[in-house]
Amino acid sequence: MNILITGASGFIGMNLIDSLKYTKHKIFCISRKKNKDSKNITWIKANLENTNFSFLKKINIDFVFFLAGQTSVYEAKIYPEKNFKINTLSLIRLIDFLDKNHKKPFILYTSTTSVYGLNNPTNNLNTVNPITLYDVSKYSAELSLNEFIRQNKIQGCILRLSNIIGKNTSG
Repeated sequence: MNILITGASGFIGMNLIDSLKYTKHKIFCISRKKNKDSKNITWIKANLENTNFSFLKKINIDFVFFLAGQTSVYEAKIYPEKNFKINTLSLIRLIDFLDKNHKKPFILYTSTTSVYGLNNPTNNLNTVNPITLYDVSKYSAELSLNEFIRQNKIQGCILRLSNIIGKNTSG
């Protein structure tokens, strides 16, 4: 299986790569940083804020872990356009590229529980109430992915994550 990981040099991405590197899967890692390729891991340096994904033309991707994102509420407030480009538009561009190139991998999109606003999310039936531009951008990406799934352009699911900590947590 060919696996694409966006945001591969982030905390979740690096831990995911550590888990997958001993499998038989071919892993393609997109990051703003260029890391050293290894046996089954290929690093692609790209800024998702403005890429068109043409570098994926010759790769038949089966599964996408869409982990990339701008994660600072503060940055989102100061640079709302950049926040939207990274958190929402990059996912839309990827799906558009895949659709135009007749590729239909499964996309696992990582969102955030902060889309619930100040609500206490105890299940998927809670009301979504984004209160920051960061929340809005993540929820907008969720809605976009759901629409592309509804149109049968892609398969996928959304994970709303909260307070991610673990091995190699910095800080």
